[in-house]
Amino acid sequence: MASSLPPGTDPCSIAAGMSPDGSPPNFKNPESLATATIVVCSVMIFLTTTFVGARVWINRHMLKWSDYLTIVAYTLQMGFTGIIISLHRLDRHIWDIPACWLDTTYLKRVYAHTLLFGIVLLTSKAAIFCLYLEIFGSNPKTRRLIWAGLICTGVLYSTFIPFASVYDAPAAGTSWDQLFAQITDLNRAHVILYWSLGIGAGSILLDSYIFILPIPILLKLQVSKVKRLQLLAVFGTALLGVDASIVGLAYRTLYITDPLDSTWHSAAVAIANMIENDVAIIVGSMPAFNHFFQAHVADSSMWRSLVSMMRSRHDKGSTNKSSLFNSSWPSSAKKPYALGSRPASEQGIELAGAYGRPLESSVTTTYVEGLHAGTKQAGQEEGRIVRAVDIIQEVQYRPEPTTTMM
Repeated sequence: MASSLPPGTDPCSIAAGMSPDGSPPNFKNPESLATATIVVCSVMIFLTTTFVGARVWINRHMLKWSDYLTIVAYTLQMGFTGIIISLHRLDRHIWDIPACWLDTTYLKRVYAHTLLFGIVLLTSKAAIFCLYLEIFGSNPKTRRLIWAGLICTGVLYSTFIPFASVYDAPAAGTSWDQLFAQITDLNRAHVILYWSLGIGAGSILLDSYIFILPIPILLKLQVSKVKRLQLLAVFGTALLGVDASIVGLAYRTLYITDPLDSTWHSAAVAIANMIENDVAIIVGSMPAFNHFFQAHVADSSMWRSLVSMMRSRHDKGSTNKSSLFNSSWPSSAKKPYALGSRPASEQGIELAGAYGRPLESSVTTTYVEGLHAGTKQAGQEEGRIVRAVDIIQEVQYRPEPTTTMM
């Protein structure tokens, strides 16, 4: 850019590109994706750190290959995100960017961006396949399918290293200044763009494979329907990876259809790439995070209080179920009670599931004496959620409600 300007021209006083309508450049308050870049990066850093931190904590005494690869992917992803943030001032239309901003430092960051993007994709998705090996690898057929996915991951994303080194870095014996002089080489740019489309299509196929692979195994597990749905929900988060890959490919396609506004489309692609990497790391950490949540969050008094408050607000906006229940029975008729329960007015307590909701297959109300042999624990309040237990529910119509030991 600057090297092609007439002698004596200040590159900071002219735009790096020409506006389609011929309007003058706006260097003061142009349309920009800078705010969106910083906000999205900050949110994804928080989410990824939360999931990876929970994973490392829950597995800290028995770290395996999947954990080590996730740690590597997370570390490199933080560097990748830092590069995207460092380029946020260039997240404008190219005709609103001073020509002096596009220099060799910019090219070096683009090279690092491309290289890190590929390595993070490689390590994060390899971590998912290693996790599958640890969980489902006992079956020989499944193990072969997992290894096939792991090999495809290595082949697909290892191409980032040669392509970035050939097209985004100076050749041996040349300098970054010489590479900068070739920045308008369209053939060079087209190779990178169409290669990135191939990577995007491959990522969609690979993420779909990651999503589908564990489903047949989970459907065959000899567990309750509720537990099976929970497992499908945890591993089904891999569908987010498919969505992220589709979005990334869509923005790369826009780049090709409008190559003249390269900086604007580069900013959108960078955001999509960052989300794609973070989603891959989060998906691989979801099973461990679920374990962490169940062990350290779901049973905490703070979480249960929060869930109770949310449920209370929801109940205020809807019809009071207990009032409808009572009003639907004649006063002289006997009402049904869960076996081993008493009415709420007789100091019953509600047993909540791991997420603060009543367990699908448990008695939702039971008498305090049924749990504690007639002794109330110190500091226990009437109607307070005490703990989570699995009790089979049976509903009977009885003339007199009685308490049954559980």
